[in-house]
Amino acid sequence: MKIKTIKTDDNHWTTEWIPISYKPILSDFQINKSLTFIWSQEYNLFAMCRAYYINENVIEIGDVWLNEQCRGKKINDEKISIIFLKKVISKIWKLYSNAKIINLIVSEDNIPAIKLYERLKFICIKLISNKKLGIKSGFLMSKNKRIS
Repeated sequence: MKIKTIKTDDNHWTTEWIPISYKPILSDFQINKSLTFIWSQEYNLFAMCRAYYINENVIEIGDVWLNEQCRGKKINDEKISIIFLKKVISKIWKLYSNAKIINLIVSEDNIPAIKLYERLKFICIKLISNKKLGIKSGFLMSKNKRIS
């Protein structure tokens, strides 16, 4: 699985079904420092995720999408969703070398996603809502960078 990285802007991987959801709450500077990660082959999109630049210490994952044909499927006994997000997280730590925290917001009723993020060592910080992101009731989850 090779993950491509592209700038987050309206000309790259934004559609009605995968919008740039953080655009209403981030400055142009933040959007320009944000990245989109995609796994695609021969014009087939299998997975995507955005890393939204909040500040030099915090990156927030959003717009995570996995093609239906990949959901629940495994490669070498590991779910594709886990493999994809592990690679995205690794790239985030490399590309945003000063970042110490990766956050994400997940709807409280999205149990499969919450379990996925917990497997990736994200922890629930608090219950939140955000009208601009369309989150009525969700969890802010966080993962700290491990210093070796």
